[in-house]
Amino acid sequence: MFRLLFTFLVTTCAASFDCFAQDSTRNRYYNFQSTRYFATPSGFGLKPGEVYYQNSWIVFNQFGVGITKNISVNAGVAPLFILGDLAIPVWIMPKISFQLAKNVNLGTGFLYMKLANGDGPGGTGVAYSVLTFGNRHSNISLGGGYGLFGENFSHRGVFSLSTSTRLGPRGYLLTENYVIASGNGQDGVTILTLLGRRLMRRASLDFGIMMPLQNGPHVPGYSATIARLLNATGQATPRRVIAAHLSLISRR
Repeated sequence: MFRLLFTFLVTTCAASFDCFAQDSTRNRYYNFQSTRYFATPSGFGLKPGEVYYQNSWIVFNQFGVGITKNISVNAGVAPLFILGDLAIPVWIMPKISFQLAKNVNLGTGFLYMKLANGDGPGGTGVAYSVLTFGNRHSNISLGGGYGLFGENFSHRGVFSLSTSTRLGPRGYLLTENYVIASGNGQDGVTILTLLGRRLMRRASLDFGIMMPLQNGPHVPGYSATIARLLNATGQATPRRVIAAHLSLISRR
């Protein structure tokens, strides 16, 4: 099992390093999803004025917006009542991103989640940092964080290794892998994720599978994202955002 894990990670990392080393002007589509893999963030941030809507597994809905060059915010809601569950989790995830050097970016932030209907215990969250090597198309990210439950931080850290490899003008191969450390009498957990991404002009589709190495079912991964207020080169500004909203209001 460990030999399989080692081979899988080395192969995907080598492919990513080779691609971002050779990447140049062949990029034909702006990768507005470079700020994340499937769920794990990267060291890149949204540009000012960029806005997107993401739907995962039908019930998970998330919005992202670029505030400044270094600050972006994601927020979401999951109306689980449509599946027969009364819980309605909502979350917010502010993120700060910096370029440390060429092809080296650092992102840090906090994910806070709470039930909107007030049922259950207090909110939970994860404080994290992620270091990304490469460009927005082909890269490797190392991340780590600790969970917050109520007022106490968990003694079990969460570590991640994620890669993005561009396969063509619109196609990407993604991996997103987690290791939850053992502690408090609980065994560690390792999850491998292999995904494909199809990038369109203002939308993208992620599809793949999540594979726990310990006992547990393999879970299909699905995510569709729609980006708005981007021009042909991928640049977006607050002025374009305001103009688009005024246009919508005038049409009414």
